[in-house]
Amino acid sequence: MPDRLLFAFGTLLLSTTLLLGQGMTPDGNCVGAPASASSLGPGCGGPPPALFASAPVLGGAVFAQVTSSFPNAHTFVYMSVGIIAPFAIPGIPGCTVYVDLANPANFILLEEGFTDSTGVFMLPLQGIPNSPSLHGLQVTVQGEVWSAGGPVFGDHLTNGLLLTLGC
Repeated sequence: MPDRLLFAFGTLLLSTTLLLGQGMTPDGNCVGAPASASSLGPGCGGPPPALFASAPVLGGAVFAQVTSSFPNAHTFVYMSVGIIAPFAIPGIPGCTVYVDLANPANFILLEEGFTDSTGVFMLPLQGIPNSPSLHGLQVTVQGEVWSAGGPVFGDHLTNGLLLTLGC
């Protein structure tokens, strides 16, 4: 079985042995899971910021951004490997955490920065190796934008995304 390696910003985050999808055939057809970015549920805040990511195609690059109503706000984007059970924050109706807060080894800070003057935070373009061992890997991603009055200790949470690496 091939080793499965997951990198973010040049840092090895995960190395396991898995056997998932197959990738591209020699004639360019996709076999197995297609690349996708799908919403896991809404964010919260006034108004909630939005996280967008392009589908993570093997051998391509992922574009991601947080869009908010909060200019020059401290912003964090986290990820966890796999599909994580959503956690509704007690006492804060409508606020859900989609990344793995319960497991520090799987709660990974992907990027930190500040929104621009229009409230947008663009993550650096990330290349994805064209490796069949990554085909079918799923990661859960969510962001938070700090601005006074946010429902979670001053934070406004984005929607959650499930990214599936594929072709």
